[in-house]
Amino acid sequence: MKKSAGHRGAASDGVGGRKPEVAYKTQARAEANLREKLRLLMDVLNTQGATSEVRSSLVAKLPASVRQFNLWQLDEAQGDSLCANSNQTLKRYPELQLSVRSAVLAVRRQQMEAVAERGSREGRLASARRAQKIDRTLREIAERELVRARRELTIARSEAVQSRSQLLSLQVEAGVELDKLRERITALTEENAQLTSAFRKIVPLKRS
Repeated sequence: MKKSAGHRGAASDGVGGRKPEVAYKTQARAEANLREKLRLLMDVLNTQGATSEVRSSLVAKLPASVRQFNLWQLDEAQGDSLCANSNQTLKRYPELQLSVRSAVLAVRRQQMEAVAERGSREGRLASARRAQKIDRTLREIAERELVRARRELTIARSEAVQSRSQLLSLQVEAGVELDKLRERITALTEENAQLTSAFRKIVPLKRS
């Protein structure tokens, strides 16, 4: 009968509504899990000294909504696991719920800023690539024009040499022709003198 009483006493403790010890432990673990997830989230948001690329990569992996936060789970390097939680569990802690909402809004804002910055950076890179392409095209045009100008200069020099050679040849030919003309004039002058002399001799004979 003592055993039966003891049993009734234990049963009455359960019926009385007091939570079993395991329930308190489960609730404490759930709260600790929430706080640790929030702490890690805030640590990444407040990361200092990392490059913008590294920081953007970390922020991109963070939950950006309360639902994503509830589903978020990961294994830490120390071996402790952070588990997913239900939204009902989060609602039991209004202060934590408010902090989580603020944190995920900050994550969302930083993710949007990272996307905008990446788009701006990609835009700058695209502009730089276009500028490089234009510079390369202009350089190629300038090089082609330089080659063409050098070729035309070579041709002009060759033509100038040929023209000078032709001029010298013409000068020589003109000199030869001039010498011939002078010789012809001299010959004609002598011939004319001879004819004049002969004519003068003939005229007196006719008068006599």
